[in-house]
Amino acid sequence: MKPESGATTIIITSVLVGLILMLVMASAKGVLYQLKHSNNQIDSRRSYWQAEGGLECAYAKMWRSGRLMQNFSDCIAMLSLDELKIEQGTPNIIRSSSGYVTLSKAFYLPELQIKSPITTRSHLLVNGNLAIAPSIGPRINHTDWQCYSLRYVGELYARSFSSKQPYQLDPASRYFPSVNSFSRVNSFSSINSLTHQKCSDSYFTSLAWRLEDTLNDFSFEPDIDPFKEVFNLERHDWFSVMSDTSRLAHVPIWLTESMPTDATQLPKSKFIDNCGQEVVSLVKAAHELIWVYGGCEISEDDVYLLNLAIETHLESGLVLVFHNGIVSISAQQPLKGLIYHLVTSDLAEQDSDWSKTANDKPPSVLEQTIEQLSFVTRLTKQQVSYFQNGRFYPLGGLVLDAPNHYALVNGSLNTEYRKHVTEAAARNFHFLRWVLGSWYDF
Repeated sequence: MKPESGATTIIITSVLVGLILMLVMASAKGVLYQLKHSNNQIDSRRSYWQAEGGLECAYAKMWRSGRLMQNFSDCIAMLSLDELKIEQGTPNIIRSSSGYVTLSKAFYLPELQIKSPITTRSHLLVNGNLAIAPSIGPRINHTDWQCYSLRYVGELYARSFSSKQPYQLDPASRYFPSVNSFSRVNSFSSINSLTHQKCSDSYFTSLAWRLEDTLNDFSFEPDIDPFKEVFNLERHDWFSVMSDTSRLAHVPIWLTESMPTDATQLPKSKFIDNCGQEVVSLVKAAHELIWVYGGCEISEDDVYLLNLAIETHLESGLVLVFHNGIVSISAQQPLKGLIYHLVTSDLAEQDSDWSKTANDKPPSVLEQTIEQLSFVTRLTKQQVSYFQNGRFYPLGGLVLDAPNHYALVNGSLNTEYRKHVTEAAARNFHFLRWVLGSWYDF
């Protein structure tokens, strides 16, 4: 019996040892699995935060310059990223990859916040037809977008109103072949996505003979503040912008060197002889922001010389402010830039100032236009602060910010709109911004 008892003991002991070993091995496998899982989690989170850091690194580099970039080699090396790139579009997108993690975030370059090619707080009367290439607003659905051609507060008249579908427009400007609908950095742009935008039916006026028959692309907005949209400050802070001689040049040119410290100390605004020539000389000196204080006349020759100087000396286009004076323009070609007419005080001498302009020399085109529009409203020259004769328009937008004054256009307008011609000037007042909707918002 003793041999059998010993064998039984050995068998039982072996079974117990085997069970213990199995339990130990199972436990060890569990521990190893947990360790591996933890390491994977650590690697995954590390990759996530590295990719997150790539987004921030790229954004910070572009924040300083205000420009699109493609070379992020220092960010890639510092964060051990697999890829960091920009996809240009509306909006632009940063893509950052680390391991199996790819993150993306949309952003906008610095740009003026003007939402329509024509924005007017003045009463605007057009002695002709209006056909406007609109600004593209938010996307409504997969195929349709909001479009804005003109936003207004006061009276608005034209013989007819119409907008143009973006996808039907030639990306290249008919007047400026080097200017297209896309940024100059277009080697990585998604051209198809930009050229196939379509205005929603409710934001597209194909043709209307009366203002009340237009759709949402001609928008009445009583609380509009175009000054803030352009300069990122409230309108009552206009002197803060005007007096910033580090950014702006001035006409008269002597005003830059003799700028007072307070708006109440400004000299009385006057009509400026040879105003157009002074503006041209400042553009030739590479000034992209020019503030004209007083009345000004711009001729066909002035517009031609301005466009030539802009193409030669500026990175993109011109922002030209006319302040507290009449504006008289005679031209058949557009200007590569934005025009802002601002009136913040009474224009006591504007009636006599008009007589100094070519548009009021006998036979006065201004008086003829006032008479031809008399069936709309009865006007005197004293009520008119802006007058243009011809097909002229600014390619980067027209802002008429002279409440209770009239702006008259003699002739039909068939406009193009290239918002990005003001992108260099916009960097002085606006910054990169994330597309809203995440914890990046600030």
